[in-house]
Amino acid sequence: MSQETLHLVVPSLFSPPEGLHGQGTLRAPAVEKLLSWSGSSDGAREYEAQLFALMGLPVETAAAPYALLGEGIDPGEEIWMQADPVHMKVDLTRLILFEGRNLEIRQDEAEALAQAFNEHFRGEALEMIAPHPERWYLRLSRMPNLRTSPLSLAAGRSPDAFLPKGEDARYWQSLLTEAQMLFHASAVNKAREETGHPAINALWVHGPGRQAESLTPVAHFKMILADDPLALGLAQAAGAVRTELAKAIHADMLCVLHAFQHAELSADEQAWKEVLAEFDQWLGAIFRWLNEKRERTVVLYPCNGTSFCLEGRKRQRLWHRSLPFHRYLTPSLLQS
Repeated sequence: MSQETLHLVVPSLFSPPEGLHGQGTLRAPAVEKLLSWSGSSDGAREYEAQLFALMGLPVETAAAPYALLGEGIDPGEEIWMQADPVHMKVDLTRLILFEGRNLEIRQDEAEALAQAFNEHFRGEALEMIAPHPERWYLRLSRMPNLRTSPLSLAAGRSPDAFLPKGEDARYWQSLLTEAQMLFHASAVNKAREETGHPAINALWVHGPGRQAESLTPVAHFKMILADDPLALGLAQAAGAVRTELAKAIHADMLCVLHAFQHAELSADEQAWKEVLAEFDQWLGAIFRWLNEKRERTVVLYPCNGTSFCLEGRKRQRLWHRSLPFHRYLTPSLLQS
């Protein structure tokens, strides 16, 4: 009988907001049971790299065209790059980057800034589109020689270590600095500042490239649960069907849960704890699903360099004492 596998990608599961109060008393019984009963092996250290690995794609795969596909827009054979709106702010002695999710950007603001960008950079053969207030894209005329970092790595931190590198880095840094000055002088940001909203004062570019020809031969997911456009785009290219949380426990399924990461990047302690409680409760249904058939398996990918695999036939390792959840938040334990 064939094995049925449910894949759970949960970035920031082990990464609460920095300085989380009461970290030593955190408990999550179902999560603890899953982790203690599972066998561990290597996994990717970044969310995007984990998705690519699950799809059988190389780590350098271009994210932008698949994210655009997940937005409902066919990337065609053109070159795309993500250019997400962000807010840069000096915090004591360093510059901190805040992602668009925290800026309350309206769609009309996004479209106005995209139009201003296109008019200003018309001679550079670039075109910006804003299908979502927090997620913008650039259509490029040529492939840039750049190594970029996803926004999830830079958000909430100093962006210096994650800036684009490569032969074209100087050109793009100059262009992005010019875009910052353009946005600073825009009517959109003047109005935002008057109403007490943080300025949309920079762009974060990443994931440039074209869509691969096909993912069908290497992807094995029939269904996907996600709200992230990159995951949705990759799944669509592989022929997977989107489903809802109420129906989200099936074999050959990929569940991508971003709520932990959103809470971490927003430095929202209460939200992170609430997400942990909800996830723990949902795992109860996962265990019921496992108990129905011995040929079922759950694999958890927290995107921290480790993965956890629990097979249905090993679901009752009663001799394994569950460690308290907060113990998994220490890097030394996860790497041992």
